[in-house]
Amino acid sequence: MENTQELFTKTDPNRSIVVQSPSIETILMAAVEKGSNVETLERLVALKERYDKQIAERSFNEAMSKFQSSCPVIGKKTEAKDATSGKVYFKYAALEDVIPLIQKPLAESELSYSFDGEFTEDNKVKIICTVKHILGHSRTATFMAPVDPGTQRMNSIQKVNSSVSYGRRISLFMALGLVAAGEDDDGNRGGNEKGDETTISDDQKMELEKLIGSNDEVLYTKTCQFYSIETLADLKESDFQQCKNRIIRYQQKKVIVK
Repeated sequence: MENTQELFTKTDPNRSIVVQSPSIETILMAAVEKGSNVETLERLVALKERYDKQIAERSFNEAMSKFQSSCPVIGKKTEAKDATSGKVYFKYAALEDVIPLIQKPLAESELSYSFDGEFTEDNKVKIICTVKHILGHSRTATFMAPVDPGTQRMNSIQKVNSSVSYGRRISLFMALGLVAAGEDDDGNRGGNEKGDETTISDDQKMELEKLIGSNDEVLYTKTCQFYSIETLADLKESDFQQCKNRIIRYQQKKVIVK
């Protein structure tokens, strides 16, 4: 990709020379010398700003393409286990595993990322990941979820930290267009092929989420744990009807039937 000094240059194919695009200061000085009025100067500034914005956006897209083509495969190495039995529910790509893999390709593509977050009035964690190019263009991804219900051994701070960590991981993946692959999961989601299995569609996922309800985080977590999945989007289509029936019975009896 072009370096910073070359971003505003172009080559004239007929003359085989590099033509430097003038700075805004040069443009304004030339306009003033010609006696241009304030309105003309303002239009020139606005024109230059639009040009710079287009260049920045194009450079960002090129940088993202370079990053995604050079970024190594993100593997799912961290195990989510039951604190008591030690049973492994699923594997995922933890931030501490992902960051070392993306640091170099990000730097080589002149990209960086940052996180911001807040708590909403309905006790949800909102995490915002911003990916920014050196020329200023950026892209954001937002993830919002209830505070992790965690386990009985987790205090309130640990539950919040768990939610923040999860939100950072998901929003980073969304902003950078990353996909994690594991031994038993090629990273495809929602209605796509996963080996010989097919995951549920977006409509089926929404149906299950509606049955669970927005405030029953415990049921959502137990459902994912029972099927050894990270989110409902990973549920196999062949398990959909059984999962739906279990949720309905739970809502009726307030107990998971095993």
